Amino acid sequence: MSTRFICGNCGGKATVPSGYAKAKVRCEHCGYYAEVPPEMRAKPDAVPEAETPFDVVATKPAVRARVAPEFDDDEPESPRTGRAPDIVAQHHRDPHDHRPEFAEATGVGAPLLAGDQIEHDGPLTTPYEVPGNGLKPCPKCRDDLPLDAAFCVHCGWELVGKKKLKSKREFEEIDKIWYEGWNPATRLQIFITLQFVNVLLIALGMLANGQSFKDASAIGMNVMMNLFNMALQAFILGSFESLHVTRDPKGRCVIIKIRRYCFIPMPGFKIPLNMSAGVGIVASHNPGMVSYVICIYLLIMGCLPGILFFIFVIRPESFHAALCNEFGGTEETLLHCKNRQHAEEVTRNIADARGLRWHNIL
Repeated sequence: MSTRFICGNCGGKATVPSGYAKAKVRCEHCGYYAEVPPEMRAKPDAVPEAETPFDVVATKPAVRARVAPEFDDDEPESPRTGRAPDIVAQHHRDPHDHRPEFAEATGVGAPLLAGDQIEHDGPLTTPYEVPGNGLKPCPKCRDDLPLDAAFCVHCGWELVGKKKLKSKREFEEIDKIWYEGWNPATRLQIFITLQFVNVLLIALGMLANGQSFKDASAIGMNVMMNLFNMALQAFILGSFESLHVTRDPKGRCVIIKIRRYCFIPMPGFKIPLNMSAGVGIVASHNPGMVSYVICIYLLIMGCLPGILFFIFVIRPESFHAALCNEFGGTEETLLHCKNRQHAEEVTRNIADARGLRWHNIL
């Protein structure tokens, strides 16, 4: 005759067949090998009793089966499954989530789910409808908001009014011109003053040579001898560069460089800025071969002009405004400036107009 004992794994009653002498037996409920109590084990020399068909089936390894939970009699059963419904715990918000929570009000606002009116037994009825809870979802983050909210306190999305159009930025207009050294008016005044000096020198030369001012040939010869000096003065004073920087309200910046020779402007050319990453000041001391040749000529013609040219043109350190790449290397010289303050003014204005990075000394 088989006996039963409580399984230590699942708590069910495991069956011990008649004459079973082993220490463990497989539980038919959970498949666990439960330890058989010593008093239920059969002695080796004992003759087993006649096994019933039930006992024979019980000795086979039992298939692990799901045990239906036992419910109390007073617990209500689900009408669909016939067993007690599961208890679902409510979701608690993260204590670290500091977003505001709004109280719900049943039946306030638009229904969450409106049932379809169908004809059932004559009159129109609404079989199913979920009333409103007094809140509305944000169209962007889907979080709950009060019905009169004008914007979402969670993500900042505006809920009322027309969709905001992307505001177009308006830039301050810029229209500035910088010159290399003196401005054209100052250069022209100096050139005209030098012509009076040339006429005075011609007159003094004629008086020194005892020539008459009524002699047209003598005057013409002296003028021809000073034409080279006049051309050299025009070349020195009238050869310079200018930089014209403009920017319209849309932010389009254009830089045009114009070169003048003997006060005559050459066709300007637009400087490309797409490949440049910055603008800065270049300090150098390289006057060039042309400056030295002019200085030597002025020293031969007169000591004072050559000395003045050396002091004001060759000797000082020069500063230039230049475009540079992302590594700080000079790409193109924009303007030869008269001093460092002038170069800084030009480069800072160009950096602001075009949005380039400004470098102090390259």
